[in-house]
Amino acid sequence: MVSRSLFFISLIIVAGLSSAFGQETESKKADSVRILAVSVSGPVRDGVQDEFTVEIEYSLDSADAAMASIGFNSDDPSRFRMTGKKKILRGTNVLTLKALVVPKDWKERGDFIVYVNLTPYPVPRGRYTPLASTERVIDFGP
Repeated sequence: MVSRSLFFISLIIVAGLSSAFGQETESKKADSVRILAVSVSGPVRDGVQDEFTVEIEYSLDSADAAMASIGFNSDDPSRFRMTGKKKILRGTNVLTLKALVVPKDWKERGDFIVYVNLTPYPVPRGRYTPLASTERVIDFGP
């Protein structure tokens, strides 16, 4: 009889904990960003400056404001120079950012990439963790 009572009490405790953890997970909202389109005036050519237009969709739920930024790895295959930036507000929206860029064909060292991130606002000095990020490989023209 005692063991049966302990079993039911344990079951109730586990059910309560599962419910509490489930509610906590559901209440957390994630920020996100995705690239809808990348366009340039003509074929992308190694070493030839062009204006890149990047259309993104973002969802910002963790803060009232953030900074949406685009960057390219024109100087180093593994580092991005963030160029186009715009302050955004909480919610979901579509945004277009532009930047003048000199593309670099990294050949076997890597791809030429556009990187998009959402940064806390005001933008912290030094290192920070983006709220959300994504990237897309940009192909070179014929």
